[in-house]
Amino acid sequence: MTNPVKTTQLFRVCLLTSVVALTACSYSTNFVVINAAKNPIEVRYRLKKPMNPLAPSRLPEVPSVKLISELDQQIPWRELPTSRFMFDPNTRTAVVSLMPGEALRVEQRKLSEGPQDDAHQAANFSIEEINITGTNGEVTFQGEQARKSFVPASKTLFTLTYR
Repeated sequence: MTNPVKTTQLFRVCLLTSVVALTACSYSTNFVVINAAKNPIEVRYRLKKPMNPLAPSRLPEVPSVKLISELDQQIPWRELPTSRFMFDPNTRTAVVSLMPGEALRVEQRKLSEGPQDDAHQAANFSIEEINITGTNGEVTFQGEQARKSFVPASKTLFTLTYR
């Protein structure tokens, strides 16, 4: 006959081990546009077409901001009100006004530990084109350059800085 207390303890240990193993295997990475200029900028980004041609185009998440000084802190992202951004589902384009000193999260990806396959990352990146316009000029990145324009600042943060 088995001891119910030992069986319960063994079950708890197995459950805890499974939870720890699963949570340690993946993490979220934020792709962020930083306005390091002295004036507001306009960030315009176009999403890739949905895999399902019948699915409506929509933003994967509401654009969110933080102050640049909050990027390495555990401060939650603040979703922008609809008055601060526009999204056109026909062109799959979002337009956001970004104030000086703000960081805009345009993409959040769940990545797993270990070596990342570049082709897999490229296929899962939802932005097809990104354009930033401000008093210091305009920059545009299309296709694969849109993803590669974000520079790793840490394992969980990739940034594209406008100066």
